[in-house]
Amino acid sequence: MKILIIKYVLRFLLAYQFCITINTFAKEEISYMRKENIPYKYVPWWKFPTEAKIYSSIVINNDGSMYFGSYDQNLYHISNNGKLIWKFKTNGEIYSSPVIDKKGIIYVGSTDHNLYAINSDGTLKWIFETGDEIYSSPIIDKKGIIYVGSNDAKIYAINPNGTKKWEFKTGGAIFSASPAIDSKGNIYIGSNDNNLY
Repeated sequence: MKILIIKYVLRFLLAYQFCITINTFAKEEISYMRKENIPYKYVPWWKFPTEAKIYSSIVINNDGSMYFGSYDQNLYHISNNGKLIWKFKTNGEIYSSPVIDKKGIIYVGSTDHNLYAINSDGTLKWIFETGDEIYSSPIIDKKGIIYVGSNDAKIYAINPNGTKKWEFKTGGAIFSASPAIDSKGNIYIGSNDNNLY
């Protein structure tokens, strides 16, 4: 299976003091290349491989370790030097970006219709099932309530113990839009029905 790479933390090196620029002119099938002197080159400190595409954003913990999801169905927890700490397998691709609460619980949605709550040691805390795939990334309010949208056109409010607090149905799928919370606790979400709620 093709290995896709996530690159993290770039540093300066004084090697290879040039870059190549490419100019393509209209109505020509030839690209012209030239070297230009530049003072630095960016190179990765390390690379961490997964087995599928990565659309999930990285969330960095207080200790510098990182969480992110992959289309290989795993949520990864890696150290800040690129070493695997643990991975948690869901039953669907992970497009959603994870979020961490004050107690270190990680929440992430999957295309298997579920929102997962995962303990800091990588064990499952609970699963909340929605009616369709979850691409939306969850958010957490000051009281620890988790909010997430689903392709079933609903936004869900979920208690910290995994029970449903409420749900609200929009007129279309909630694809990649993630909820937002204002200072008064009001929730905002976009929908495929062309409306912001």
